[in-house]
Amino acid sequence: MSSSKFTTVHVKIVNLKYPIKCRPEEADAVEAAARHLDKQMRDIREARNVIGHDNLAVAAALNIIDDHLAHVEEQREQISRLEAKIDVALSD
Repeated sequence: MSSSKFTTVHVKIVNLKYPIKCRPEEADAVEAAARHLDKQMRDIREARNVIGHDNLAVAAALNIIDDHLAHVEEQREQISRLEAKIDVALSD
């Protein structure tokens, strides 16, 4: 891959600027993710009085992955319910 296939998106997370290299079609998603992370980190800093950028980042990452895993589990349960309904419908 040549470097011309990538662009640099500059994001700001809790007052620090980061250059993020990504494909041009991913730029909007990178910016949205950075805004989400920034909000999570700011909320944690205000609610828990967490000190240190690294501690904020770890706490935010744990919150985000916990939310993600809960969503994945919810989807799995929904799929299982739908599969059971399909099985019942096909057996009739």
